[in-house]
Amino acid sequence: MNKLELKVPPPAVALLMALAMWLAAYGMDALSFAVPERRAVSMALAALGIGVSAAGSLSFWRARTTVNPTRPEAASSLVTTGVFRVTRNPMYLGLVLVLAGWAAHLANVAALAGPLLFALYMVKPSPFCLLDELDAPLDESNIHRFTNLLKQFVKESQFIIITHNKSTIAAADAIYGVTMQERGVSKTLSMKFDQHKGEPEVLPTTIADAVRAARPSAPVES
Repeated sequence: MNKLELKVPPPAVALLMALAMWLAAYGMDALSFAVPERRAVSMALAALGIGVSAAGSLSFWRARTTVNPTRPEAASSLVTTGVFRVTRNPMYLGLVLVLAGWAAHLANVAALAGPLLFALYMVKPSPFCLLDELDAPLDESNIHRFTNLLKQFVKESQFIIITHNKSTIAAADAIYGVTMQERGVSKTLSMKFDQHKGEPEVLPTTIADAVRAARPSAPVES
């Protein structure tokens, strides 16, 4: 149970994330953007999040089990009714929606990462995460902050990033892409970087190539 125990209550984590989002938005004012009906959108998301969290707590109360994630040993039953038919973590989902409302209120690209990072932190962790052009709106200085932040999570999760940014590619352990050396002929390319020597190592293009490369050579008959 010690591995399941959360040292910090999720609402406290969400509060710290909300503060970090505000500081990021304040320090990166150039990344602000316009949100139509910003107050209405932010309040609607926050209200939805509070409603989802309250529905989860109500389901726990009806099942007469603990709602406190810091005491998993006190759980007496597995709740599968109510909002739990839609999501297994309504309280976390509710907090994510509240943070999304806060991000809409801040109307800043830097703040948009808050709900995602909170979700990544709370799942403890996902086997891998797919990020599609998430770094596209960031400038060079923020790209480095983005890659440094990812490096803090790679010990527990694998990240697959679809990107065209050179700095993000340089921070990767391996790259996979498609090139066209001849007109009309596409070819896949994979390369693994040695972070210690800074030297690239070309990987087999396909699984079949990897198997052939690992197959021992046939003995030579005399």
